[in-house]
Amino acid sequence: MLIVKLNCTEYRSSVVSNINNLPNMKCFSLECRCSTNQYDTHVLPLLRRMSNLEELSLNIINDKRTSFVDGTQINENILVHMPRLNKFTFYISTETKLNHIVHHLSNHDIQRTFTNIGYQQICCFLNRISNNVICHVFSLPFAFDYLEYIGNRFPSMIFNHVIELAVHDILSFKHEFFMQITRCFPLLKRMRVLNSRPQLQLSHE
Repeated sequence: MLIVKLNCTEYRSSVVSNINNLPNMKCFSLECRCSTNQYDTHVLPLLRRMSNLEELSLNIINDKRTSFVDGTQINENILVHMPRLNKFTFYISTETKLNHIVHHLSNHDIQRTFTNIGYQQICCFLNRISNNVICHVFSLPFAFDYLEYIGNRFPSMIFNHVIELAVHDILSFKHEFFMQITRCFPLLKRMRVLNSRPQLQLSHE
């Protein structure tokens, strides 16, 4: 398997243009952080050159994008170009402005975009931070060692591979939240906490 860690902010689109089709590529793993439309201009053109791919792993963080990456987009922009793909592991996080999306968009709405294309073993959740919304979508079980910018509400499941976590919310985190973190992230080694309100004093009663 070819494993690539890519910083899209330092990666020129001309590099993609100079890459020929990769028909012999069978397994590919990509980890990258993209800003604005770099996912569309850098990552997707690269993946479309791998038409015979059988295994694909994507760990992608999109900052300041104008729309979420959901099941419909993944199917139309990636999966239809890989007819031989039989294993797809992914975590894609997308941050966008609240005014770019429907205000009442829910976790269920995002989940349904995967159900519609036949993907059942996935999870998704939204985290609203001030005027931004972060959409997390990933295959189950979660296969990566880093998860960033979850809020007070996140799926109650075991993340067996996560060793580094970043939590961010406009609301203060309560004691129960950290208890849930302990239960759900048994191998956690590092955690960053960001929120705009001071922590509440814990009750000693």
